Parts: sequence; C-alpha cells; structure tokens
Amino acid sequence: MQSHTHLTARQLAELLNVSKRTLETLIADGQAPAHYLIGRTRRWDPVVVQAWVAERTAARTEKLLGADIGGK
Repeated sequence: MQSHTHLTARQLAELLNVSKRTLETLIADGQAPAHYLIGRTRRWDPVVVQAWVAERTAARTEKLLGADIGGK
C-alpha cells in the first residue's frame, strides 16, 4: 500500500470546495472521482482525485477553446 493518506468524504468535499451534500449528489450521479469502500465508509485516493480534476479541467478548457475557435 502507498504511504499517502486516502481522503474521507469530508476531506474531499473541502478539497473540491463543495458541500458534503453536493459531493453526495455527484457520487449518486456518477460524476465524482472513483472511490473504494472500507465497510460503509468511502475513501478516495489523492492520486485518482488529482487525475480526475486534471481530466475535467482539460475537458473544460478544450470545450472553451473549441467554442471560442468555432464561434469566430
């Protein structure tokens, strides 16, 4: 196992700057980073969360740049 600490729902919500309720909605909608369970407790690997944020940022940037180029 890796030495980094895995995140709780509260920690992930704080990291993403959303409420825990919003995080629960993202999870229910399949829009949150992948997680695993220990019993009934969700945990997130920070490396997976970082990749998820990078992917969403890249997709949003591509969409914005595409709209900017296509709109002219």
